[in-house]
Amino acid sequence: MKRIAILILALGIASCEMGDRENKRALATLLGMGAGSVLAYYGVGGDFTDKFIASSLAGAGGAAVGYYLSDRLLPHDREKLDSTAFKALDEAEQGQSFAWGKKGKGAWGTFTPVRDYISNDGKNCRSYVATINIEDEAQRIEEVACRLESGVWQTVKT
Repeated sequence: MKRIAILILALGIASCEMGDRENKRALATLLGMGAGSVLAYYGVGGDFTDKFIASSLAGAGGAAVGYYLSDRLLPHDREKLDSTAFKALDEAEQGQSFAWGKKGKGAWGTFTPVRDYISNDGKNCRSYVATINIEDEAQRIEEVACRLESGVWQTVKT
């Protein structure tokens, strides 16, 4: 059991170093399948048949969960978006777009402040439009962020 846990951990760490999204998605699917199968096999009592059925079902569920979780914005893509958003909220003129990521390489998009105003409680706020492109799928997000006293921008309306 300890060896299997170490193998699962090693695969998880290796997935952080893989280059393209498809490889990361495939590894996350396999990792989810393996984790689900192992947990069910050792967590279910009964004979071999009971354990086999439980681990097969849990493996399929784990694969689906691994695939779903890996299909979202990856951590390094999220960091690019967050740093670009903060810079754009701080520095951009209304309507000026800041790009993040590279088209055709992972996730990419733009961040554009579109309106400045003072909120009812006196905070500087900016409406913005963010575009997020992952592979061939594009998403447009329109939200509002207000600057807190600490200088950090916080999304206040989605």
